[in-house]
Amino acid sequence: MFKRRINIKTKIVSGFLLIILFFAVNSIVSFFYLKQSESITNKISAVNRPSILLLSEYKLLVHDAKSYANTWTKVDIDDHPDKKALLKIHNEEYKLLTDSVLTLSEQWTSIEDRQKIVSAIAKMDTVVVTQKAIMNQLTSFDAYMDFMVKMEAEGLLEIVNPLSDEVSAIITEVIQSQKEISNSEETKMLSSFGSLSFSNTFLAGFVVILGIIVAIFLSNAIVKPLNLLQHIIKQLGKGKLPKVRSINSNDEIGDMAIAVSSLTSGLSKLSKFAEKIGDGELDASFKPLSKHDVLGNALLSMRANLKGAEEEKKKHEKEEEKRSWATQGLAQFSTILRADNDLEDLSTELISHLVKYVGANQGGIYLVNDNQKGVDPFLELTGCYAYDRQKFIERKITKGEGLLGQCWLEKQKLYMTEVPDGYTIINSGLGDATANCILIVPLVVNDEVFGMLEIASFKAFESYEIAFIEKLGEAIAATLSAVKVNERTTNLLRESQYMEEQLRAQEEEMRQNMEELQATQEEMKRKEQMLHIRIKELEDQLSDKA
Repeated sequence: MFKRRINIKTKIVSGFLLIILFFAVNSIVSFFYLKQSESITNKISAVNRPSILLLSEYKLLVHDAKSYANTWTKVDIDDHPDKKALLKIHNEEYKLLTDSVLTLSEQWTSIEDRQKIVSAIAKMDTVVVTQKAIMNQLTSFDAYMDFMVKMEAEGLLEIVNPLSDEVSAIITEVIQSQKEISNSEETKMLSSFGSLSFSNTFLAGFVVILGIIVAIFLSNAIVKPLNLLQHIIKQLGKGKLPKVRSINSNDEIGDMAIAVSSLTSGLSKLSKFAEKIGDGELDASFKPLSKHDVLGNALLSMRANLKGAEEEKKKHEKEEEKRSWATQGLAQFSTILRADNDLEDLSTELISHLVKYVGANQGGIYLVNDNQKGVDPFLELTGCYAYDRQKFIERKITKGEGLLGQCWLEKQKLYMTEVPDGYTIINSGLGDATANCILIVPLVVNDEVFGMLEIASFKAFESYEIAFIEKLGEAIAATLSAVKVNERTTNLLRESQYMEEQLRAQEEEMRQNMEELQATQEEMKRKEQMLHIRIKELEDQLSDKA
């Protein structure tokens, strides 16, 4: 008999739809009660309570106006506070408060209260008119002194006071009515909240029962088969290949059981293939489960990588050998550079060691000579290795002259694999021959060229060898620069010492001359004194004769 297929999604969705349906019903009922409560709250806060406050304020205004009117008939002082307060009530407060009460009363549900407040305002209008009549009669001190005028004004109070009391009584009734209406609305709101609480409690309990029923159904239909599949997958996770038992489920779980069975079979094939690769059978045949078989394709990729691993290993060892060669070379040359030699000895030792270390045939170090006054700086060969006599004699090169002069001018290295005939002749026991490649590296410090490094070889230089020579050139340039500076400093020190000795000799000669000059001045001063004495004696003798 055909069994209808119901997938897991349908089962889960059906169960949760029932729960959602009851939640929706609960939400609708809650929304109804909340809207009812909101309407009542808005009415209380927007109408009833503001009405009570306005009416209380209106009642106080009526009482104050009555009191101030009585004071007006008794006090003849114009700037009395009660008189000013009554004028403010008539000119500002009464109209504003009356309009506010009438506007708010239009929202009252009690028609009787609206009629009462209209009646009270009409009577209060009469009171205000009468009060203004009293105020108009008693406007000056003479009016207060006029018995008839004052009697007439006091007679008007007999109209004002009873009417004011009637208005206050009506307002009191309306206030009490509005309070009762407000209390009634609050009672309705509490009743609405109680109904909402009951409906929420009832529906919550029903949803709990329904959720338990749905959970039991889903547990039998989904959880138990999934637990069985979970056990199988855990075994697979531990590296085991268990036998998959059939699961009688006409949904996605049944499909998962079939997929797990297929996975187990495929993993068995993969494990056998992996064992063959581990045994070194890199040519073992294997076909992935599909084009999307990640693990199978990974094993095939691993086999290909293993085949190329040996080549990569050799390549890596060669690169490591190059780095080690460069590191050891820099260490050896550091020892040479730290030696306390003059420029020529240091240059000769450096170039001879470098030519041997890189397997070249010839080399030379040229330093910039800028010590001769009136002569432009030129390159001077200070150290060489395996150069013939003619090359050694031609040791001065100006900027821009030949390949060395051009590299000096451009501050860039030059590497040539096609050397012009006769540029560099290498002598050996087998005869003379032109070098196959030339490498010229400028020795630069702080963008200033201190010299050039030239190496010639029958074999071409590798890129790592050129990089090593450039790196070494930086260290050589720094050291030669320091040596050159030291030599200049030493020469300057010698010149300074010589000049200091000359100055000392000149100072001694000047000191002796000063002593002689001082002695001469003292002798002249002594003779001048004797001359003055002789002149005085002669003057005295002439005076006596006279």
